[in-house]
Amino acid sequence: MLSLEGKSYCASAFLDISQAFDHVWNEGLLFKLKNALPDHLYWILKSFLQQRHFIVQQGEALSDICPIKAGVPQGSILGPILYLLVTADLLTSESLITGTFADDTAILATHSDPKIA
Repeated sequence: MLSLEGKSYCASAFLDISQAFDHVWNEGLLFKLKNALPDHLYWILKSFLQQRHFIVQQGEALSDICPIKAGVPQGSILGPILYLLVTADLLTSESLITGTFADDTAILATHSDPKIA
């Protein structure tokens, strides 16, 4: 596809990240939040992400309590927002555009040579 304004070619890739919210690296997210938020908001979000556990029940049997080491709480209002914060610094340049909505990402690249775009 020829980019109309720049008279160059545009290549695109559309990604649906599988289990994106389950694989958020919490320590990396907390590092970003610590540098971006006032202390009181950081501590609220840190408590939201840490000390989470789960139990599996099959019939009458219960598993041991296991810690949740990664991911953001699914079904929460903050889950998609926190995921977007993790992915907010994807590479961009003058000829590369990325857009993200929830766990879907679009990458657009333009160049005068279609093989490079």
